[in-house]
Amino acid sequence: MNHSTFSFYVVALGAGLSGALFIPTLSLFLASELNVAAWKIGAFYSVNALSSIAMSLLIARYSDRVTQRRPLLLLCLFALALNALLFIFCRNYLLLITLGSLLSACGSAAIPQLFALARQTRSDNAFSAILRAQFSLAWVFGPPLAFWIIQLAGFTWLYAIMFVLLLSVTLLAVTLPPGEQIASAAPAKQPSRQPLGHNLSFLMLATLLVWSCSALYLIAFPLHLAEQPSLSADWSGVLFGLAAALEIPIMLLSARMLKRWSKKTQMQAAMLCGVIFYAGIFFSESFIPLMLLQIFNAIFIAIIATVGMFWFQDLLQHRQGMAATLYTNSMSIGVLLAGVLQGIITTVSPLAIWPAACVLLVMSLLLITKVDNV
Repeated sequence: MNHSTFSFYVVALGAGLSGALFIPTLSLFLASELNVAAWKIGAFYSVNALSSIAMSLLIARYSDRVTQRRPLLLLCLFALALNALLFIFCRNYLLLITLGSLLSACGSAAIPQLFALARQTRSDNAFSAILRAQFSLAWVFGPPLAFWIIQLAGFTWLYAIMFVLLLSVTLLAVTLPPGEQIASAAPAKQPSRQPLGHNLSFLMLATLLVWSCSALYLIAFPLHLAEQPSLSADWSGVLFGLAAALEIPIMLLSARMLKRWSKKTQMQAAMLCGVIFYAGIFFSESFIPLMLLQIFNAIFIAIIATVGMFWFQDLLQHRQGMAATLYTNSMSIGVLLAGVLQGIITTVSPLAIWPAACVLLVMSLLLITKVDNV
């Protein structure tokens, strides 16, 4: 393993770990440290998501036109470090939802820019899969570590550790390749790809529905466990961690199997696993079946997260920044959609979440059949 490859992996792990420390604890921070109402917590998430979508698209458009991608990546990582610094000292909701959301929005482009830079440096599916697996690895131990730090030392220390981590990651990212681009390559290719809009639209819609299902699961599953007589919401962290751990080898295997099984075949198989998983939750009332179902969840998420991104990158070969950004924005839009759907569906019945997720996945499966293999 050369120094550049190692740096990519460590930067991905560090950036992933910062998110795994921050995201699961944000609502708790807002509720306990700022004492804000529940609607303000929801508003904070919505403003963050919308600003991240808008900013990452702007940065993506710019990144595909500049000659070097690394400076943009450094700027995004430094914005995340500044956001952590803000959370150390600031306990003002208005400042956090404005300046904090702006810094977070700039930082949200770090992940797609990292993947775009990696794809430019090495057009190797196995390398990209290992890079993506770093984020799953970070989510295996990140959330429990975050809650342990909070219990031991409080939120100030959590954000101080995040600041040091992100500053170190930013400094390490200086050693990454600059990501040289040839400005004339994109215009030469783009007009000749007539089906691009058709393929990209269907792929984007399918991916958005998939991530809506995943977000519905993350929102509703702890509440579902709390309502089961023989279970507790505390088990959700264990099951989330188990799925994240199982995802890592599946991600690596799915990248290797692309020579035998096409992207479309793997994505369709993943969606079928997702349907089995959500249907299984509906019928499961004890811990062991739910634990076994995480195998299907891991296959579902691992393939969507790895092969799904490859598909975007192959469709937009000369616009890697935009490809990775569209993919990550499908996650953000999926989270927003899931929040709306969760509120509507639970008024009917909390259990209706799981059949609804199956329906969304079947719709996604139909959409993906319309996308050409590339």
